[in-house]
Amino acid sequence: MTKLRVLFVDDDTELGNFVSMALTSLGYKVHFQNSLIGIESIIEEFSPSIILFDVEIGQDNGIDRAKKVLSKFKHVPILFVSSHTDAKMIAKGISTGGVAYMRKPFSITELNAYIRRFALDVNILKIASYSLDIREQSLFYNDTLIKKLSKLEFKLLELLISHKKALITKEQIAQTLWRVNSGEEYEANINNLISKIRELLSKDTSVSLKTIRLLISYIKMQKNYSIFRYLLCVMFL
Repeated sequence: MTKLRVLFVDDDTELGNFVSMALTSLGYKVHFQNSLIGIESIIEEFSPSIILFDVEIGQDNGIDRAKKVLSKFKHVPILFVSSHTDAKMIAKGISTGGVAYMRKPFSITELNAYIRRFALDVNILKIASYSLDIREQSLFYNDTLIKKLSKLEFKLLELLISHKKALITKEQIAQTLWRVNSGEEYEANINNLISKIRELLSKDTSVSLKTIRLLISYIKMQKNYSIFRYLLCVMFL
């Protein structure tokens, strides 16, 4: 079963370590961050199911920063945690886009209930404005169904989304789709599937599927005739 990913941002290192250990023991994958430095890059790499945001992080205002985070990662739920419990602060957090505002000190039982309530469905893979429903093998754009995918289309798209910004070779694709080690005889099928996936993802210009051919050998046969061997790779940006 895929683990829910919890990103906890709080300048209290002692609390952060305690919460991280407690949530890990409950089966979550946790990343604790005690500052806002590089937070957008961390979110992009960690792909959290939910973010726990302290309202005051050092000299920074967590609510103000959360607003910027939500402008880029619209679908990631943010749960604010703070010892500041006045009505105006709570209202500001909720109006900014927070799903809830939890008062410190809190119990792990309470926190676990909030996470279970608001965390993203682990059966949904997100990429920009697209959602891939793993159970239904369906692709959505801004919550509107684009297509019920074929078995091969689904397997390829799931592979690509799970390896964002990584080179995927045709051998990896062939192994995932057909359980074979060589992709040579399936190259035409792979190219056809990549074209279909690229067309499905054409609605959002922030998503880019690149096909890269890397020269791995060069054999000169005659004066004007040479044989080139390429490694076919795909990168999902």
